Amino acid sequence: MDIRTLQYFLAVAREESISGAAEFLHMTQPPLSRQLKELEAELGKQLFIRGNRKITLTEDGMILRKPKLKSTPLLKTLQVIFILAVQKLKVCGCWLK
Repeated sequence: MDIRTLQYFLAVAREESISGAAEFLHMTQPPLSRQLKELEAELGKQLFIRGNRKITLTEDGMILRKPKLKSTPLLKTLQVIFILAVQKLKVCGCWLK
């Protein structure tokens, strides 16, 4: 996950619509939808409930949107982000030995 993907997630959560978020982000809907699905796959969590006209956050999506400093789910989310970052560093060969 990178900052851009997190911004996409937050825009969709705020707009409650992928098309509305795409308009806000000045991009088209298909790449935004693809990024969101990749984010969910990366985290191994469903973040959205997709309706016909509205998209809502799941419990995991709410945790990612408004983390609480002392919450265990936040620590788990940060742990996942850290693990993903380490994996990416190892893949690109940037990991310090």
